[in-house]
Amino acid sequence: MKKLFVCLTVAMGLVMGCASKTVHNDPTVQLVSYGIYKEEAKKSSRPAGSDEMMVGDVYKEIDAVLLQTTDTIPSRMHVLFGIEYSIASPEKEVDVQVIHVHPEITSPDGKVYGNQTYRTRKETGKVHHALYEIEAPGEMVEGPWTIQVFVDGRKQLEKAFDLKK
Repeated sequence: MKKLFVCLTVAMGLVMGCASKTVHNDPTVQLVSYGIYKEEAKKSSRPAGSDEMMVGDVYKEIDAVLLQTTDTIPSRMHVLFGIEYSIASPEKEVDVQVIHVHPEITSPDGKVYGNQTYRTRKETGKVHHALYEIEAPGEMVEGPWTIQVFVDGRKQLEKAFDLKK
């Protein structure tokens, strides 16, 4: 009976050892920082695509610096908040979708939004931003705001914020 137990233990150890060496090439996303930011420079902008929903209908790439690490955000004009994240993958670039989920807001043209989304390609191994700037009075809505990052169609990161007056 002892021999059988030892053989089973050794066999299980070999199986577990082989399983632990399985290589996964799926992209992973790491939260780098979060909170309130300041825009340093605009890198580029483009109109929103037909499959994207954004209040301002413009997607902007910016450089920004973290001013304060917090998940409680003041609900006032021109506050820029969000996350910085990095993507690890054997691929040089990956498809990224960012969704900002928030209480209903009304755009200046009267459209009502409960979330906003955009898609882009991002280089791996670099730090990227997913930020939101309150640019209109209708966007100063208190409550839970969440930023979700999807890579290749799979949710990889989610960060919640609480907007308060």
